[in-house]
Amino acid sequence: MVLRCAWGTCNVDERYRERLQNGVKLILFPKPKTNLQKCLRWIKACGRPHEQLNIQRINKHKAVCSKHFVGGNGPIVEFPDPLQADGSAVRPTRPLRKRTSTFTESNPVSKKKKLLCTTDIEHGEDVNSTTETETSNNTSSGNNISIQTEEPWISPFEMFAMATELHVSREKEKQYEATICTLKEEIKELKDKLSSDDQKPSFGVDEVIRREGKLKNLFKYYTGIVYIRFAGLLAFLVSDGSSVNYEKGRKDISMLSLQDGLFLTLCID
Repeated sequence: MVLRCAWGTCNVDERYRERLQNGVKLILFPKPKTNLQKCLRWIKACGRPHEQLNIQRINKHKAVCSKHFVGGNGPIVEFPDPLQADGSAVRPTRPLRKRTSTFTESNPVSKKKKLLCTTDIEHGEDVNSTTETETSNNTSSGNNISIQTEEPWISPFEMFAMATELHVSREKEKQYEATICTLKEEIKELKDKLSSDDQKPSFGVDEVIRREGKLKNLFKYYTGIVYIRFAGLLAFLVSDGSSVNYEKGRKDISMLSLQDGLFLTLCID
C-alpha cells in the first residue's frame, strides 16, 4: 500500500524517503463509511478540485502529512482536522454542549450579567440593542475563519456534485440496459437462422454448376464425370417420386437432397 498526501499541492509520497523529513508522517483519511462528516471536512480542507478528490476517490492510499495540522505533529483533540489549504484561519473544536434544564433554580444568572443589566437600566440604555451590537461585531470579525467541529456538515457543492454523478450513473445504466436488449435480440435472430430447417448446404450440385461458368469442368473435377452423365446415373439409381428416410443420424445429413447425396458420395470416392 503506497500512501500519498492529498493536501493542497503537496507531493509527499512514502516511496520517496527524501520527502519524509523532520519526522513527517502520513495519516490516513477517515473512512467515509464510518466517519462521513469528518471525511468531508478533510476533503474540504485539502482544497483540491472535485474531480481529483471526492468521496469516491477516498481509498487506502489517501493520506495527509502530519505537518499540515496545527503544531505540525498530526491531529490533536482541539484541532482534529488539517489546516485549510486556502490559507484561512481555523478555530479549535467546539466542545459538545451539555443539556441543562432551562427553568431551574440551579442556573442562576451570573453576577457580571446582573451588574451589566442594572447599570444599563440605571442609565436608560436598551439591553437588547447592546446585545445585538455585540453579536453583529462578533459575526463580522469571524469572516473567513473555518471552524473545526464534530457536528454534521456537508457543503452545497459536494451535494450538487454527488447528485450530478448519480444522474450520470443512472443514464449510463439505461444505455447499458438498452445495449444488452439489442444484443439479446441479435443473438436470438442468429440462433433462429442457424436452426432453420430451410437452410441449404453451401456445397452441392447447384453451387458447383453455378461456379462452373468461371471454372471450366469443375463438376468433372469433383465427381470424375460430367453433369449429363451424373443426371443419367441419378435417374437410373433413383426412380421418380422416391426418397430416402434416415431413422438415425445427423440432422444436416437428413436435410440433403438425393442429388446432393449422390454428388457427395462421388466426391468422396
